Amino acid sequence: GNSTPFMLSCGFGCPHPGYSTSQYWLDRGVNASAIHMPVWKDESDMHPTQRYEVITKNCSGNWTSEEVHAIRATYYAMVAEADGFVGQILDEIANSSLIDNTVVFFWSDHGDMTMDHKQFYKETTLEGSARVPLIIAGPGLKKGATQTRATSLIDLFPTIMDLAHAKHP
Repeated sequence: GNSTPFMLSCGFGCPHPGYSTSQYWLDRGVNASAIHMPVWKDESDMHPTQRYEVITKNCSGNWTSEEVHAIRATYYAMVAEADGFVGQILDEIANSSLIDNTVVFFWSDHGDMTMDHKQFYKETTLEGSARVPLIIAGPGLKKGATQTRATSLIDLFPTIMDLAHAKHP
């Protein structure tokens, strides 16, 4: 086989606004009874910044619990769909000669409010939008290690270069 180093970058459109997925993922990726429903402040009691975000994202007005539940269920199904795609890639790596020298990074560029604080989408500094997964696994890395402090995605490129023993541009 070829021993030339390479990088494979995969981007997935889910989960992402549009909130669209197939019934397959809704049936397999969501425990509808476990979906936590957010509790909202009255808009008049919200901080002005939060009220502004609610209005500019077209989230003001009356939302039924069924609508909010559907938004959250669809988002969780899209997460399951992305997980399915990642699983297929990891299965192929595991079944190849690449498994012993492959480092896998998984991250997201933003979260989603899924109607927490009466908002969807991103574009806020609240946890639902700002907190994202960051998983790094591979040879020489400690298995199962976790980090709870804040990190920045700006450091990913130099980290990838270091793990690949590549020169920084």
